Amino acid sequence: TVDITVDDGLLGVLGTKVYQLTTTYDPLGVSGVQATGEYPAGTDISDDLVNLSEEVQPVTYHFKSRIKDPRGTNPSYYCDGGNDTSITIYLNPTPKLSVSVPEEIYCDSSTVNITVNDGTLDVIGTKVYQLTTTYTDRAVEGVQPNGEYPADLDISDNLVNKTPEVQLIEYYFKALIRDDRPGHEGSFCDQGGDTTIRVWLNPTPVVSVSVADTVWC
Repeated sequence: TVDITVDDGLLGVLGTKVYQLTTTYDPLGVSGVQATGEYPAGTDISDDLVNLSEEVQPVTYHFKSRIKDPRGTNPSYYCDGGNDTSITIYLNPTPKLSVSVPEEIYCDSSTVNITVNDGTLDVIGTKVYQLTTTYTDRAVEGVQPNGEYPADLDISDNLVNKTPEVQLIEYYFKALIRDDRPGHEGSFCDQGGDTTIRVWLNPTPVVSVSVADTVWC
């Protein structure tokens, strides 16, 4: 939701204080923008903007202050020598990614390759994903650490099963756009989808062989 505060800068006048709003944007790329038109002076704007594309979209609000003809005889006449103002909003897309793994069941000490594809185009900020892994720590080694990684960074884990039973490793991916502006540290666009990849890691096959006696008649 984009909130724009519009303050009337005058006191008493003869006529009606208004402003002319002109909005410029790609209607195929953005929805929810305030309609172009005439509004009473001091009327704020609150737009719930939706990016319908896969890249950042600019939305420009142009304000022109006016005093409408008080006589009512000429509706098209205004005192309109006042200042005008333009505000441009940059609306990032929803973060997207797709994640795939060739198979889900692996032998012990196998390399698991997970492909991560970024699903957006140009954005303002840094495209990343948050990785969270779930597994039994003492049972498996070689798992990628939890953390933030650049979008499109694939994963290649050499997984070792340290137990005699199958182990489940879950990789949870959350697409984000990191806000790198000063003063916005720790802020993200994070409405994007998430994905969980499950890998089953078999143990090393082990057999136990015994015989009652090594000498036979």
